[in-house]
Amino acid sequence: MRVNEVGVGFVTLQTEAGTAELALDTGAAEAIQLRPGTAILEGLNAIGRRWSANAYGRLSRRPVYDLREVHIGGRRIEQVRAVEMRDKLPEIVQADGLLGLDLFDGRTLDIDLPAGRLGVFPSGELPSDFIDQEWVTVPIVDDRNGYMVEIRVDDHPEVFRMVLDTGAVAYGSETTYGILDLPRRLKVHADNSVKPPVYQAELVHLGSGTIGSMAFLDLRFPEPPGADGFLGNALFRNHRVVIDPGQGRVHVADRND
Repeated sequence: MRVNEVGVGFVTLQTEAGTAELALDTGAAEAIQLRPGTAILEGLNAIGRRWSANAYGRLSRRPVYDLREVHIGGRRIEQVRAVEMRDKLPEIVQADGLLGLDLFDGRTLDIDLPAGRLGVFPSGELPSDFIDQEWVTVPIVDDRNGYMVEIRVDDHPEVFRMVLDTGAVAYGSETTYGILDLPRRLKVHADNSVKPPVYQAELVHLGSGTIGSMAFLDLRFPEPPGADGFLGNALFRNHRVVIDPGQGRVHVADRND
């Protein structure tokens, strides 16, 4: 993967209509979303339209395309569905579109943004260099709206359900942020002048382990049902994350060690 300065990973996709560079978005259900005006759309014929919701829950009918096959690295995937995007990508995500979970169809994903690598394995298979002692392992508690795990912050007992979303990009002048709808008792800000407010967690607890410190933006907008927020590029920029839906587990290793 190519990784930009704010920790967004981009994957090059080969199709019968040409090449596209897509931002990896584990919070997106569709396999491929293409930005209007993308060059490869000129070589594809729309097979119809379908209703699809964006991150804010707004429904729209989008053109749908069938790709006979796509290639990522040495892997070929046949009969892939692509939809045309309706929303603009953020300025810090310059890409031809988004690469979502449906393309991988339950396979194990080894997402290593610090090393600029994406590994795709059969369901239940782990990378060859996986050593249990180096990873924090937790169950996937929900996968209907992206893969969700539970965390705690600092010494607070409350458990938060967070979506593992490489497409959730929150970037400030000094750091990247997770996104969390903060309850009142967590209203301790790293900087009271920052809008929206920021909560600085010295320790983020994932299962029985910890994954270090993290700053969370307090944002209020429609979230996936049952979610308290997103572990976006604030997590992925500094960690290697293996998502194993076949075994219902997520493994996280700190890349700052």
